Amino acid sequence: MEVTRHNFEETLPAVAEAIQGADFLSIDTEFTGLGIDPSQRIDLLDTPQERYVKQRSSAAQFLPIQIGLCAFAWNAETNTYLAKPFNFFIFPRPGSRAFNLDRTFGSQASSLDFLYGNSFDFNKWIRDGISYVSTAEEAEVRAKINAMKTDSDIPIEERNRAYVEGAIAKIRDWLQNSTEQVHNVPTPSSYHKRLIHQEVKKQFNGNLSTESTKLGVDIRKRLTEEKSANDDRVVALGAELDTLIGFRKVIDILSAAKKPIVGHNMLLDLCHFCHRFIQPLPDTFEEYKSVMHGLFPSIYDTKFVSSTNGDVQVSGGCTCFHCLPQGLTALDRCLKALVTNTTLGDLYARVCDAPFLMPAVDLAENFDQYKTGSKQLHEAGYDAYITGFSFLRLMGHVSALKEGESLNWQADFVEHCNNKMFVMRSDISFFDIGGEDDIPDRSNVFKLSNFPAKWKTSDIMTRFKDVGAVVVKWVDDTTCLLIIRDRKMVSFATALSQKKNSEFSLEPWSGASAAATATATATVTESVTVEIKAEEGDDDGFIPVVQRKRRRHALDSARGAADEGADADEELVTVRRTRKRQRSSEGGNGCQIM
Repeated sequence: MEVTRHNFEETLPAVAEAIQGADFLSIDTEFTGLGIDPSQRIDLLDTPQERYVKQRSSAAQFLPIQIGLCAFAWNAETNTYLAKPFNFFIFPRPGSRAFNLDRTFGSQASSLDFLYGNSFDFNKWIRDGISYVSTAEEAEVRAKINAMKTDSDIPIEERNRAYVEGAIAKIRDWLQNSTEQVHNVPTPSSYHKRLIHQEVKKQFNGNLSTESTKLGVDIRKRLTEEKSANDDRVVALGAELDTLIGFRKVIDILSAAKKPIVGHNMLLDLCHFCHRFIQPLPDTFEEYKSVMHGLFPSIYDTKFVSSTNGDVQVSGGCTCFHCLPQGLTALDRCLKALVTNTTLGDLYARVCDAPFLMPAVDLAENFDQYKTGSKQLHEAGYDAYITGFSFLRLMGHVSALKEGESLNWQADFVEHCNNKMFVMRSDISFFDIGGEDDIPDRSNVFKLSNFPAKWKTSDIMTRFKDVGAVVVKWVDDTTCLLIIRDRKMVSFATALSQKKNSEFSLEPWSGASAAATATATATVTESVTVEIKAEEGDDDGFIPVVQRKRRRHALDSARGAADEGADADEELVTVRRTRKRQRSSEGGNGCQIM
């Protein structure tokens, strides 16, 4: 169901009913941009705080412009989950100038072009988008409106008390004995003017108006219609604010319901939910997790559910569900064997086929806009629907649901996935929104520096072949990080780092300046053609990308473009310059370039 500002209020009761009657709800968001500034690019070795700061920067800069919400409820009569998808266009309308809500925001050409290519209606977004005001913004605006009723008093100092009392006495005398329309109160300073404005308003119940002049304050009797005008304006502003809150009312209902929330690769979505509808994003990741856990106590990320640990060894080699050992990571392996591509569209296509046949899912009556059979990817309502559908089919397979059975939320694997958000291109498998995050052991990371600028990846492979397979992560032309894949070789690499070498310096990585790998600024002085194919990670969670080193800034730019989508695992990005140079063949021996 499409919802705009023209049908929002009449549709809101149906939205509330769908939320309150749901077993769970799925969400999706479209944005004006994602961020490709070097400081925002995600990095394999980001700490949770570093990754959060990058997502926080994106959420603060860009806007959500379309939000999908889909309610899924089990129907015991038909033994089917019925889905009710809603597609909301939202636009940050400024309202009255007194509110000071005229926001500024960024847009990214590639993101807008991508949305346009997927039939996004920008005219409808601006013309018909539902307004919204965050909880924090609402509190500020209401404080301004209340201040119009009664300004905050300033204290009357004892030395000025006689002056104020005398001025008020003269005003009373003027009201009783004078026919003059205006009474002037001389004021020696702006402070005294403020006192007169304040006390006249308080002591005469709004029956008098005050106006500052060069010599003092003019007092006038108010007509009846003038007395009500200010009150009417306050009432009007309050009503306008109630309307401007708009889509935030949906978030309030969603939070109050405390139902499980499902998304796909949803870290950025939730950052936008917090920043645009609740409060400015906190400085620290731990504070953010506390806010979000209070808002949505139970979340599920289908990207995490469908991705794997990869380190599981299955006895006998069989990966079918019934032959797997009873362990959570083994169950993960079961999904990994069946789901080879976890982008949302491909994931949905996969779970529509065997063996992902249960539970049954259908669109509810009057919510059949997505029954046409045509894909409507990147319309937020459709993406929310297929996210929830994929979640049910993934969980249904792992739980071995039979026909007529609904999902058991207390099942081991379901509980295992609760509050775990997938972390893209990282050696951290997930963020735990409801608990502590584990920082992986990075003692296998070494910093290699001060080597000749002419070295290529193949040169590094040759010189460090004794430590086995490595991941090479370039920082600049003479610095890179080496990630030792076989941890048994870490002691060997440590011993090597303790030996002096005239060609290079090798030392255990301290963990500092991880983001430096994403902010290389080497000038592109040569024309190059760089191709990056970002694929599904191997069993260690690393993304295999075999490519040449020269020049690193061009490589970083291409990687930033490849990471641009919230789920861009299969994108092929090509960076072209006017003079192409033949790429040397690199790779082999287990070496990877990140």
